[in-house]
Amino acid sequence: MDIPSKLVGNVEKIEVWIEHGENDSSLVISVTGITETSNFTEPMLKYVDNVGDAPRGVHPHDVYDFQFWVKPPQVGQSYAMQATPIAAQFRWAGYSKNLKVIRVHSKAGFHEKWVELGGPGTPVEDAASNTSGTIA
Repeated sequence: MDIPSKLVGNVEKIEVWIEHGENDSSLVISVTGITETSNFTEPMLKYVDNVGDAPRGVHPHDVYDFQFWVKPPQVGQSYAMQATPIAAQFRWAGYSKNLKVIRVHSKAGFHEKWVELGGPGTPVEDAASNTSGTIA
């Protein structure tokens, strides 16, 4: 019996950098989470549509949400009953320079990382008056 993946217990750290290639660049999002036991495998960051409200002063289209999924130990597999770190990366070619906040969701809630990629973003006055998730 295959035990399905689930959200990681908690997100500890989000790191972001840009990798430059010959023809393009990719934004790399690296996340470290904590599982409740050892032997979790297949860590994965999955992009999801905006979950929750954008932080004050940030337009919803400038917030990118991810869920951090892991596969728990399977039936018959041994594991230690101790909190264990696990990491996942997401490489994003063609990323938006308007990105302002990366939010990673876990079982315990979410962790945010504010970034500045040089894009203008959505004007603050539009973000403050338009929180419906659409651009006016």
